[in-house]
Amino acid sequence: MIVFVWVKFKLFAKPQLIPQKIMSKDNFIRYWFDFEFETVYDLPPGIGMGCGVSAINYNDAINILDTKVFINFKRPPIRRVIEQIDIQQLDPGHIISNMRSPVDRGVWFPLGYD
Repeated sequence: MIVFVWVKFKLFAKPQLIPQKIMSKDNFIRYWFDFEFETVYDLPPGIGMGCGVSAINYNDAINILDTKVFINFKRPPIRRVIEQIDIQQLDPGHIISNMRSPVDRGVWFPLGYD
């Protein structure tokens, strides 16, 4: 017996934002962002300690931040950005223990923005 299943997919990203060249996971850059803010209530949940993003380049990382993290918030000024952050430099009790793998493209800290 042969069963056919039709699956409908919805495209979530704008086609012009999808990289034309498929990059290997080794080519993603790990970015760490710290933001300027008055209170943590000005930020999306969990962003007060900073935000970790793996991306193709800086502009791709900013696009990920704007479309995944700051979708309902105005992105505050970036106080500091570290390119190719060494994960071991991050707080082991708060950040490392509550992050997803930084190998894949997207937000790896805080959780919940993928």
